[in-house]
Amino acid sequence: MSVEFANWASNEAAGDAGDGSFFDDCLSGFRRHGICREATMPYQAEFDPESRPSAAATREAGLVRREPGSFEVRWILPPRNDDPGLTPRQLAEVKAILMLGYPVAFGSGHSVLLVGFQDDATKPGGGEFLIKDSGAAAFKTDSYEFVRTKPYDVFWVEFFKKPLSRERSAWDYGKGVFRKASDGTWIQTAKDGGKWSFEEAARTDECIELRDASRHLVVRIYGYSYSKLFFRTPATRAWGLMYDGAWVE
Repeated sequence: MSVEFANWASNEAAGDAGDGSFFDDCLSGFRRHGICREATMPYQAEFDPESRPSAAATREAGLVRREPGSFEVRWILPPRNDDPGLTPRQLAEVKAILMLGYPVAFGSGHSVLLVGFQDDATKPGGGEFLIKDSGAAAFKTDSYEFVRTKPYDVFWVEFFKKPLSRERSAWDYGKGVFRKASDGTWIQTAKDGGKWSFEEAARTDECIELRDASRHLVVRIYGYSYSKLFFRTPATRAWGLMYDGAWVE
């Protein structure tokens, strides 16, 4: 996800113009504006308070924001200002969430992401966490003891994989759109005027498979809010990536 967009959205929600955000402002910005991909609004070497998301970034972010039930904030240590620190059980929960592949947000006067860990008896507390710190523009490490004693708030964001519903009938890939017709076929209409017809051949929780018999072309649209389209023909030995896109209906 785009750190640049998250910072802009946080500032919009908080009425601020600084470089960096408190977690509660960042979450408010997400609820109001959503979030786009890093590739759509890349991280900049220097902070520019006048920077704004492009139309493409705003559109992507809005699709995520409107996706009901697609994410949930899970607090390990709810925000508080009087008694910092994690219990041994909460510290173990941080490590368990990292093992699931989710980063963990860590606030202790400076907000960073915990992205990994390594047990090491020679380190204070028995190990150290790998930390992504945009303020330092680098990865760094802090000991288990530091992470256990210093935080005022700790949380992670769970994104849910939702089955593709039968109501989803249009997929936009930037240069055109796939749209399901009333007779059950799918029509691909390109912005340059091209138009092709597909039959829906299969549907799973992860993808829809479409086939064009005249061209012996098979495509699979994977994903949820953001997704990718892969293609294969009899002449190809593996699936190839054709487009990035997003469901719009």
